[in-house]
Amino acid sequence: MSARSKFVLINLDDIAVAAVILVIVYFLFPGYLLAAIVLVMIGLVVLIAAKYYLIYPVIGDTTGVVYDVVGKTGTVIRDVTTSDGRVRIGGEIWHARCDETDVIKTGSPVRVVGRDRLVLLVAPLEDEITDE
Repeated sequence: MSARSKFVLINLDDIAVAAVILVIVYFLFPGYLLAAIVLVMIGLVVLIAAKYYLIYPVIGDTTGVVYDVVGKTGTVIRDVTTSDGRVRIGGEIWHARCDETDVIKTGSPVRVVGRDRLVLLVAPLEDEITDE
């Protein structure tokens, strides 16, 4: 689904509420219908404009785009083996595994060399400074 379609769907409930308000005013307070139309339309435009600037950039198509950590460095916080482990990259903790060595010990600096979904593939660093 495109970002434009998502944005339209997000705003449908606001448009429906505006229509319900205008119907209620039409039947209960017909003398205020013109004022209600003006106020509801102004409110709707302001609300949709605010949503456009706050939400629209976030709902873009992100197919295949995931937080990119490949190439970043970090520190092992639980021994990394060929099957499991934990690393800290910046302020985040990730599941990790290594392919090159049997075990990377806790406290060792590592570089992210790839990803397998949410598991990082890491390699040990030698004499390099981490990004922490």
